[in-house]
Amino acid sequence: PGARRVHSCMQRFSSFDILLRDLTKSDTLICRSSSAFRVTPEARACMEGWKARMTYEKFAGAGLSLIPRVVEARVEILGRLMDDLLKFEEVCESDVFYAFAFGDGWQEGDPTLTM
Repeated sequence: PGARRVHSCMQRFSSFDILLRDLTKSDTLICRSSSAFRVTPEARACMEGWKARMTYEKFAGAGLSLIPRVVEARVEILGRLMDDLLKFEEVCESDVFYAFAFGDGWQEGDPTLTM
């Protein structure tokens, strides 16, 4: 197998929460190829599970977000979130995910990029 490609994604912890919200707004994701993908039940379950996990993490880490061990734990959690999302073609190909990961004009809650 080839080497794994690594890309840094410079986003705030809260931005990942917003990404999940935007990805789960609809049963269809608009893609960069001007087509649309139906969200599979597996992808929906994954994203909903992560939304619950992110809600827990947000409240568990409230007021502690600048402590190095909390930052390190959150980086690890967010890495796992991204790895899980990358398993689903409809997520990888979506405008929302692409803009979030590669900074293509994505802004939190930007209505032009959400479904």
